[in-house]
Amino acid sequence: MYKIAVEKDVQRLLTYLEKDLKNCLYSYIDLKKFGIGNPNLTVYFDENEDICCSALKYYEGLQLFDAYGKMDAEATAELIRTLNSHIVSSTVEVIEKLYPLLKDSYEMEQGYVTEMLELPDCDISKEVRAAKREEYNEIANLICSDEGVGGHYIPEELKEQLLTRLDEGFGRNYILKREGEIIHHAATYAELDNLAVISGVITREDWRGKGIGTLAVRKLCYDLLKEGKKPCLFYYTKQAEGFYKKIGFEEGTGWAKLVLRKG
Repeated sequence: MYKIAVEKDVQRLLTYLEKDLKNCLYSYIDLKKFGIGNPNLTVYFDENEDICCSALKYYEGLQLFDAYGKMDAEATAELIRTLNSHIVSSTVEVIEKLYPLLKDSYEMEQGYVTEMLELPDCDISKEVRAAKREEYNEIANLICSDEGVGGHYIPEELKEQLLTRLDEGFGRNYILKREGEIIHHAATYAELDNLAVISGVITREDWRGKGIGTLAVRKLCYDLLKEGKKPCLFYYTKQAEGFYKKIGFEEGTGWAKLVLRKG
């Protein structure tokens, strides 16, 4: 049975997550950054002498981590139903155990998680820059215009989340503009001293296929690596795989998510 973590559980949970950081990026970064004092974050965990599985809820997303293959699928599925999480993410192995129990309410999508160890030699666009606060509304609308990138968000709520991350030093948003409008964007959705998770990568539809799709990501990775932060990200299509390998990301390993069916 899952229980809610309290202050005395935090260090034990961090130690558990550190066993495989790439497969629990958001859980580790969010918990280490915020502890359990953030109103938008709750950590649940199941244990039988040792921790069997952790479940970190941040806003409407839930990330699961099962270090030893000990997750109780029935108990975890019941937690997901209770929380009514919009997105549940974890390794392919974890999601494949849960999907048969939740397929009436959720769709499964398989993908990959990857990291960049070193940025290849390449030109860094001087046109890409950090977004200003007054541009975050346009950023949120751009992200939400693409079902695959931001279809599960509401623009106004996403804008507030992005600004909160900016104010807390937990995220940054890079943009490229043409004729006064944002046409290309990439962001970090979570950062620590040594890690950063890139997301929200999007080029406006009428500007795709023009060779600008890598510019913001390259600039973002360049700045992160200079600061000693390893860029990591998730992707879900073969097209994205080629895109990120071209930039310099490593071969991805299995990742998956459950997305709550609309209605």
